[in-house]
Amino acid sequence: MSVASTFEVRIPVTSCWRCGHAIDSEDLYCRRCETGQGPRLAWYYRPVWIVLLAFTALGPFALPLVWRTPRLSPSAKWITSVVVLAIVSTALRFV
Repeated sequence: MSVASTFEVRIPVTSCWRCGHAIDSEDLYCRRCETGQGPRLAWYYRPVWIVLLAFTALGPFALPLVWRTPRLSPSAKWITSVVVLAIVSTALRFV
């Protein structure tokens, strides 16, 4: 019996936030859909940029970004959606 077979190194497995494929927790990109994981997340999925885009350029069209980002919890996604819609509807009253 060899030493290598006695000591197995197990890397924790997580799933891709976009496609659900199993990936190693150390991977920076999904091997199936090539989407960035963790710190390699695209800039437009970061909450700060979503808010900036929603209030300056996209308005309610930023809501798909809110719902696709893995950085927000489901309750935070609902709250952000309501706030964006409230501010956009208020801004449209003054136009």
